[in-house]
Amino acid sequence: MTKINSIAGSSERWCEVMLLLSNCQACVVSANNRDALLVSMSSSKTADIDSTPPTEFKLIVQSIKDDYLDIVLTANEGPLSTRNINLNLRAIPLSNGRSFVHLHYAYDTQWLGRMAMQTYLQTAGRGKTGFSKTKDANGEPTPISGVRGVIERNTMRYFLGFECALSLKSLAEPERFRSMSQCWYEQVEKYPLQLHEMQRTEYLDMKSLEYGRHRNSP
Repeated sequence: MTKINSIAGSSERWCEVMLLLSNCQACVVSANNRDALLVSMSSSKTADIDSTPPTEFKLIVQSIKDDYLDIVLTANEGPLSTRNINLNLRAIPLSNGRSFVHLHYAYDTQWLGRMAMQTYLQTAGRGKTGFSKTKDANGEPTPISGVRGVIERNTMRYFLGFECALSLKSLAEPERFRSMSQCWYEQVEKYPLQLHEMQRTEYLDMKSLEYGRHRNSP
């Protein structure tokens, strides 16, 4: 639990996790509030990060003990008209040095956001599924799709990012983030139907550039 707590309770480490996601272009800890993360997200690989205000996530540590962890990352407003974004991570210790981790991710959408989501599902998100199962018209099990599938995919991306951060905790910057990027890509490629987005070289080059910008930010 000590290793988990040291990452989950750190705004800087959460910025590293956020930056692993392919749609996250930048993440910095606010100079005015060390518990606030300013995250720039876009579905476009070529978007100008200065053209859209970053989403401000607040890190709320509700409990950080040896036998129980409960932290929340929350944002009032986010990209594509999303609101009330909530990422909640809880953990308890198990035997043999292991821990049970529960990650919950949710958000609300407004009319404009729902329209943008439908456009995504008909274009870049077409054919992608989630991880849980539902039943088709014939009562046969089939992977869930639609908005629920999007939420499940995002939840898994965050979970795999945290898992990579945990496994590479002992490394120092900048080698830590380079290794985390490689780890994250290898993990998401285990689920190509749900999570594949780009080739390895393209992803690693993109993250190297974004991390360099992150390191040089004020």
